[in-house]
Amino acid sequence: MYTFWRSCVIKKGGKIMKCYECAKQNKITDAVSTCIVCGKGLCMDHAHEVDVSKGSVSPWLSKASTAILCERDAKSFREQP
Repeated sequence: MYTFWRSCVIKKGGKIMKCYECAKQNKITDAVSTCIVCGKGLCMDHAHEVDVSKGSVSPWLSKASTAILCERDAKSFREQP
């Protein structure tokens, strides 16, 4: 189980979640957020802040103005009509 605290994602027991995209490149980087669509842990270099006020990522985000997404989901969101 993960706990969100001041934009850090901390696994119960004190271990910090690592960035999924960095791990694919054999780098170890702490995650600072998670993608709201797929749940990947993301570091500052891989987290994309997207204005979601004029689109729909998820029904429970209807009041949100910005969200953190991974590159793939941010690209999909930006390509929406």
